[in-house]
Amino acid sequence: MGFYNKIDARQTGYQIMNPTLLELPRGGNSSHDFLVIARTKHIAKNIHHKQYQLARQIASFANLTYDSFGRPLLKTGKWSKLLVEDFGVPEHHCKGQPNIDKYIGPEDMKLFWTRTGEPLLIFTHQVNDKNMCQGQFLIDVRAALVELEQVLGPEFSSLLPPIRFASPVGLRRDAPPGQENHPRYQREKNWAPGQSPFGSVSELLLMAEPGQLFRWISNDEPVELVLGAKDHRSAVEEPYPATAKPGETWHSRKSMTCVHDVMLHDEHVHQSTPMLTLTLCHRGSCEPDRQNTVMLGMVQRRQDPPAAPFTCFHLQIMGF
Repeated sequence: MGFYNKIDARQTGYQIMNPTLLELPRGGNSSHDFLVIARTKHIAKNIHHKQYQLARQIASFANLTYDSFGRPLLKTGKWSKLLVEDFGVPEHHCKGQPNIDKYIGPEDMKLFWTRTGEPLLIFTHQVNDKNMCQGQFLIDVRAALVELEQVLGPEFSSLLPPIRFASPVGLRRDAPPGQENHPRYQREKNWAPGQSPFGSVSELLLMAEPGQLFRWISNDEPVELVLGAKDHRSAVEEPYPATAKPGETWHSRKSMTCVHDVMLHDEHVHQSTPMLTLTLCHRGSCEPDRQNTVMLGMVQRRQDPPAAPFTCFHLQIMGF
């Protein structure tokens, strides 16, 4: 969409941040180009005499327009809707991070189409569990937002597969023995969904951490490890970055992934977007194989004071 892009959601009456987009089919009956879901301001809410900060996510439909400089601009109308408002209970406890206990509601939503045509939504939500305090959940957008089928129109909607995630389905991975209380397994956040062109069209992959890939099995089972941290070897070679002096190229001691080596940190590195498949072909045939196909996703590293003058995010597109 160009070197500059912006989402204008002022007509909804909400201030938004951290948006996720679902491109709607072109050439159909839809009068909109995108579904936009984004975070708006937290609100204070008293539940059972306890004060919480409630996270809210709004959905709206947008069209691609251009500003006076010819730069792309996604513009919403007045219509909007709050999503997943009444899901779950507020009670939860993050061991070692009690300041997190006051935050409830859906966060970090990500939209994506599956290869079979399912519009899916993955998000973070608090859970009342003896070990986990925040978990990942998956739901079909058609179940969370019935207006989507109205926008798509009956002809296109009839071509979509049946809904298999009619309500939020919890995703969980088994923690290694003795690490059940480690913060990385207490707060499951920012899993990146994706699909491989070499697997079943219904196969759903989830990158829980950079370089750690899991497969969804069923609603009642934990996700299955496909690729772990020990299965990697970093391809980062000296000098990196280009200004590094001989012997100063940084390598992670915890993970052998290029992701951590490129981001120059072991922690605060996570996925920002679902993963897309890119196949590079010669003219003519274009069949994906293991030599011409990669999975792409945006990865971010958060930096906070005193390491940085203010909280900031370093973003890069990574190939897996």
